[in-house]
Amino acid sequence: MQSGDFLLARGRARPAVEHFERAVQWDSGSAALHHELALALSHEGRSQDAVRALERAVRLAPHEPQYLYALGLAHNEVADVPAAIAAFERVVALEPTLTRAWYSLALARGHVGDFDGALAALAEVEALAPSESDVARVRAMLLARRG
Repeated sequence: MQSGDFLLARGRARPAVEHFERAVQWDSGSAALHHELALALSHEGRSQDAVRALERAVRLAPHEPQYLYALGLAHNEVADVPAAIAAFERVVALEPTLTRAWYSLALARGHVGDFDGALAALAEVEALAPSESDVARVRAMLLARRG
């Protein structure tokens, strides 16, 4: 895995993808390898392939918030906001103190017009991280869109 991470850190997404694809063939039961492959695919601009790799990671490790969070972000990347919301909801159910998941959930809910749900998620962010600077801006945006 280190070689692929090294390649990715150097901006060499294609060789990193090839490395992780070989690794996944060698150990298809590793959720971590599917996750790493997804990151490399995303860096290469292959967002839909990244979603599929993350779905495999989540099937292998369904209670791993890191993989679910990455899946939510990947769903956002391909404009599947309802699937992103579902992933973020699973993350906060598993790890209710994960501020970035609540924040992502708030933004996604706001995107689909669920302003009350977005404001509730944003309240969780504020409770967990009172000094988070974007909360007031996002709340004002949501309230303005809600009307």
